[in-house]
Amino acid sequence: MRMESDEFDFMAPTYVRGFLKNYARFLHVDPEPLMDEFDRRFGTGRVDTSEIIALTNRDRTPRAPRREVPRSWLVAGAVVVILVLLTLIGLAQDAEQDPIREGQATESPTPTPERSETEGATPSPEETATPAGNPAFADGIDVVVEAESGDCYLEVTVDGENVYTDTLGILESETFKAEKNMVITFGAPSNVDLIVEGEDLGDPSGPGEGTVTIRLPKDYERLKKQADDEGDG
Repeated sequence: MRMESDEFDFMAPTYVRGFLKNYARFLHVDPEPLMDEFDRRFGTGRVDTSEIIALTNRDRTPRAPRREVPRSWLVAGAVVVILVLLTLIGLAQDAEQDPIREGQATESPTPTPERSETEGATPSPEETATPAGNPAFADGIDVVVEAESGDCYLEVTVDGENVYTDTLGILESETFKAEKNMVITFGAPSNVDLIVEGEDLGDPSGPGEGTVTIRLPKDYERLKKQADDEGDG
């Protein structure tokens, strides 16, 4: 940019003449008129030896040796950079988790679903007691449900734990065993036969009843009497 502004004091005239001549040849321009104009304005074109020597010496001035950084400093610097990056990553993760935690803290607790009548029911003393005159219950309660005339929805809880919730298809049967008590809900009780300890108690429903829930051994005597009355009838 200085040469384009006609400032040539930073170079010896000989170097400037050579540059201008080469530049004119590059542009396919006759260099002689350009050289004449340069000599007229800035000098005769004689070589200024002192300027050339000064420029040459300036380029050859020895530079101070570059100090090498000890390897230990490089390692320490790398460790510091890694620690800073890990700290920034940890702060970013904490910032992302804080809104989630705040959202969890402000959310209203999910309402606990109401438990059905039979699920997790605490057995009463009457349910856990062994019916008089039936020593077979001392070894537990064995029940078989057979769908004789149609499908029947069943929900069975054994010793406080729900073990079956499904529809029993026609001509299918399921067997259940409890140590102390059993609660069975029948969706269509008139379609099944209830067999307790090998004794067929027949249809567990009462007159005109729909869904029926029985508790064993509590309801055993009632079911047995109901089966005897239907047999006598």
